Amino acid sequence: MTKTVPQVGRLRAPRPYIPAAALLLCLASCQPAGAYVVADRAIYDAIAPAHRRYLIEDSGISPASKELRLQTLEQWRKLLESAEAASSRPSR
Repeated sequence: MTKTVPQVGRLRAPRPYIPAAALLLCLASCQPAGAYVVADRAIYDAIAPAHRRYLIEDSGISPASKELRLQTLEQWRKLLESAEAASSRPSR
């Protein structure tokens, strides 16, 4: 006789906006070094446009999830611009 283990729930794919949210919190809480800001800008420029298009065009994403992910991209852009402005100011 074989015993079956009850399935608690389906495994879900990792949500891509969770690491982005963690990154945003870090940017909001500290003034990053110039090299980090330059690298983050390059990552944003490489990822954000294609991901935004994907979110807008994919009809399989719920409207609520789509809106949350678009807001995450927008917040990332704003925080990146703020970090760029802060890193371009002279240090005291």
